Amino acid sequence: MSITVFRKFIDDATQNTWLDSSQGTPFADAVEQALDGFVPGYVEGPNETHHRGDALLRYIDWTAAYSQEMHKRGYKVLGFSFATGNPGLPFPGDPDPADVQNLVNRAWGGVDAVGWHCYWGPAGFTFYNALRFEAAHAQGPHPPFIVGECGRDAVDGGGRGWKASGLSAGQYAAELQAYGQAIGLPYVLGGLVFTATPTADWEAFSTEGLPLAGIPKLGPHCILPAGGDTLAWAMQAPIVKQIDRTDVLRAVKGGTMTDPTIQQLLDQNALIADALYDTTKALDAIVSGGGPARDAIQDAKTKVNALNPAKFTFS
Repeated sequence: MSITVFRKFIDDATQNTWLDSSQGTPFADAVEQALDGFVPGYVEGPNETHHRGDALLRYIDWTAAYSQEMHKRGYKVLGFSFATGNPGLPFPGDPDPADVQNLVNRAWGGVDAVGWHCYWGPAGFTFYNALRFEAAHAQGPHPPFIVGECGRDAVDGGGRGWKASGLSAGQYAAELQAYGQAIGLPYVLGGLVFTATPTADWEAFSTEGLPLAGIPKLGPHCILPAGGDTLAWAMQAPIVKQIDRTDVLRAVKGGTMTDPTIQQLLDQNALIADALYDTTKALDAIVSGGGPARDAIQDAKTKVNALNPAKFTFS
């Protein structure tokens, strides 16, 4: 199972004009036009903006209008997409300690999930950046959280991207593995590592070639070739054959995501899962008694069940 999140890039000047209007319709129109019939798991709103103080209060009201509009059109909303270190929390020295409580009091603008951008530097997974959502969780009820961006960045004295931070690919992969475990919380749906398919200015963040497939709850954040929009896939459970997300995204230049390649790959994955189920079932009938062989069969049954819990029900 995966989570798909779509973000429509809107320049700051246009975006701020729409936010000041307290109307969600213009942004909703732009998102729906860019989707061109594709329905992701979630659509984002504006990215990393208005995330503190009085500006956040206005943003919550705007988000409520945007969420209502997108819900009428049949979409789920991933709201806020807070930049690292935001919003305010009752930490010592934080100038906006009431921000999250204001979000709680206003039901988080009616969004279906809340986006957090959580980066880290040499200090590791700090409570004020990489794991900031944990403190927000303690403030009161909230929708599920999605870490909409994460990875190494210029925080706590670090470099801008893992390649600028003096890390090897193996060292960074180990950090991502640890972060995948750190966000293994029931209220966190997944995390998106920034970024696959990077443009030149984001090359130091590139996840191309990194072994993300085996990391629980983490998948790549992908920049689409046209217009700076992004589509992200966060894996919630392992699948037999990982979709080559880079190839899929590069196949849809021009802004449309209705490319048949996506469905073809999903169909292939389903066929592979069925074949594994049949093979495991046959081996289960052949192997008797206990010992390592039986343990291996039981492990295989558990993994096959995870591929499609609604269909595969080995006991």
